[in-house]
Amino acid sequence: MAKSQIYPDSKGLIIKMVAGVVFLVILLSIIYTKMYAIPDPPATSPEAPDQSSKVMIQERASESDDVEQLPGVDQLPSLDAKELAKAVRYPEWAKETGLEGQVILNVLISSEGKLKRIEVINSTDKVFEKPAISAVKKIKFEPGKAKGNPVDAWLAIPIDFKLEK
Repeated sequence: MAKSQIYPDSKGLIIKMVAGVVFLVILLSIIYTKMYAIPDPPATSPEAPDQSSKVMIQERASESDDVEQLPGVDQLPSLDAKELAKAVRYPEWAKETGLEGQVILNVLISSEGKLKRIEVINSTDKVFEKPAISAVKKIKFEPGKAKGNPVDAWLAIPIDFKLEK
């Protein structure tokens, strides 16, 4: 018996199976997109009061438990907290929805006072991470010191995003 006689409609069956699989993939991708899509920022209404935003930089810059300091560092790097607060931009979508949060960045400052590396230690919401990182990239640092000489050192920087009420 020839193969075509055993399965006379095998091409049609294969086409139907492929079409069914394609349909399922499209359907699942639509469902996934609807479930995990980031909502569009709400339109601002003219009668809504403008909420002022405030970015607070805590004066503490510390050796966090998550940060392993380089050996021999006597003095941590420093920064101008006011300069950093001016550089941070509150995300519009977060401001409009009333979202507040905090990002703690861990930065490695070179002995020349240049930013070498940035890590996010903790973040209450990802929407605040990019503005925090962008702001830290714009400011100047004083390097850490060991025995009076500038050295590479880590610095933890907490940045609070708060709305004034």
